Amino acid sequence: MNLLSYLHRIGFNQGLTVTEETLFALHKAHTLNVPFENLDVVGKTPIVLDQERFYRKIVDNGRGGICYELNGAFKQLLDGIGFESYFISCNVYVPHIGIYGADFGHIALITTIGEEQYLIDVGFGDAFIEPLKLQYGKAQNQYGTYYRLSQLPAGEVLLEKSEDDVLYQQMFKFALVPRQLEEFSALCEFHQHAPQAPFNKQALCTRPTIKGRITLTADKLVVREGKEKQETAVPTATAFDEFLAQHFNIRLQIAYTSLGESSIA
Repeated sequence: MNLLSYLHRIGFNQGLTVTEETLFALHKAHTLNVPFENLDVVGKTPIVLDQERFYRKIVDNGRGGICYELNGAFKQLLDGIGFESYFISCNVYVPHIGIYGADFGHIALITTIGEEQYLIDVGFGDAFIEPLKLQYGKAQNQYGTYYRLSQLPAGEVLLEKSEDDVLYQQMFKFALVPRQLEEFSALCEFHQHAPQAPFNKQALCTRPTIKGRITLTADKLVVREGKEKQETAVPTATAFDEFLAQHFNIRLQIAYTSLGESSIA
């Protein structure tokens, strides 16, 4: 890994002291500049759990990735700077059936600075922009969205979010148990190939902005700013590529024969 190249990729030009300020700035720069995207999944390019491959894709090729790639690469960046962190397994809440997904279905990080611990996640499709302190029962407001961590039985932690600090939606739960990257291999394969997996149906590229979110799918571009939402149809694969370059600075090196079904809102 070339540390300076990685920092240039995410537009980070501050000091690299191992402090809370640096951690928050790195996380923010990464989430705003490196999108969650499944273009390799729908393009049938295998995703292998290898941090050097993640680095080459994100930094050398200017791409984004799915959670294993984004958080896998970000941990390598944190390690290179001197932060202490470990992977955790997360169970994502599936609202339309009211259950949590499987263990290792999502990967995130826990980082420690002194006596403080932080939840790190630059790879969730609807991610928080800055780290969350492991403080339980107290809302943490980020750019108009509230996040809350609560302790569950058996040592698990629940993450929820809210737009008004009243009505909260479950995001995922996790345990503070260090995991190895290779433990996520089966679920990484599941997300790429299983018929019931959510991210192999159609192309998706999304990133937060300070005021909202930009999301590109096979059939539409959605730009949200606060409560305002603008939708633009994506009539052709050429138009998709143009929006991808314009809003995410991604220029694909291969042409996909299909962007997939129009099933992701």
